Amino acid sequence: MDPEICTDLKAAGGNGSQKERVCSSGPPPFFYTHAGFVVLSLVPASFRAVQMWRELNTPMWMEIVVELSRVVLLALILARLEKLPVRLLLRKAFWNDFRTRCAAYLGRHWPHVLLAQIAGFLLLVYGLMNGLIAVIVNEGTVRMAAEMAGFGHDKREAASNAMVYFLKNMSVIPMTMVYLARMIGFGDERVNA
Repeated sequence: MDPEICTDLKAAGGNGSQKERVCSSGPPPFFYTHAGFVVLSLVPASFRAVQMWRELNTPMWMEIVVELSRVVLLALILARLEKLPVRLLLRKAFWNDFRTRCAAYLGRHWPHVLLAQIAGFLLLVYGLMNGLIAVIVNEGTVRMAAEMAGFGHDKREAASNAMVYFLKNMSVIPMTMVYLARMIGFGDERVNA
């Protein structure tokens, strides 16, 4: 069984002597193990695919929906990594505590671990995932998708872009959020108080 991880946050208001203790246990999650994250990723992915299909000739509200859904997704990812309710991310005490933990985490892991993580990010998340998307979205799959949808040859580039950006919004972008959050110490096990 995993050890319980606890943190004390100063309660908002008052004289600052009140503390709220938040505890949780277990290893930090991976993005695809949470159906809610995957379902929420469908929002920016779908809207971005429509935008690319229409060659960005779409109303501004679609871009707002894409960006807001990413902000919500990031907040949920950070809360899950920290094993805290989202509402605690809005407290100054959390960010003060995190700033201290982040500095300690970066101090412990600089330069070797962080440089290795950056290299891993470039190779695996960015390189491998974009490479896989390029393999999946090729001339054959674009032609087949366009024919199934009943679109002509003139829409193949738009169909290709729509497919690429849909897949990136379901893979590269959320995985980057998780990876970079972990790189700066989110989800790092804290010393029990």
